[in-house]
Amino acid sequence: MHAQIEILASLQTVDREIKEQTGLKQGLLSELQAKEREIQAKHSEVDALNAACAEKEKLRAEKDRVFQDEGKKTMDKRMRMNRIKNSKELQALQREIDLMRQSNGELEEELIKIMQEIDAIKANIQSNRLRWRCCMNPGKNSSKSWRGR
Repeated sequence: MHAQIEILASLQTVDREIKEQTGLKQGLLSELQAKEREIQAKHSEVDALNAACAEKEKLRAEKDRVFQDEGKKTMDKRMRMNRIKNSKELQALQREIDLMRQSNGELEEELIKIMQEIDAIKANIQSNRLRWRCCMNPGKNSSKSWRGR
């Protein structure tokens, strides 16, 4: 009878340990699912930032193309200035060139603004990648690792 009581007590101890381990397992599974949701959210955020960056790059390329075309037109008009013989035509052409310079200056400002936006987006992407790596390797970046529990 005494042996059966000891067996029953040891079974209760084992049962308690199983419940504790099951609870720990459930906690870890919940934490894992939360981390997976967080990682998925970061992936979505990075994808959105990459799409925004690609869009800005397209806009920059288009503005750059327009800027190059306008520069060529300005150069052509300057070359034409050498062939003009009357002052009215010369003044009109100079006015056109001044307007083109002003337009090119505005385009340059837009290009600089777009490039700054692209740099900001790329920095944000890099920051998200670093945070994503931290989420993927929590033991390397914190003193408390889920494996040590």
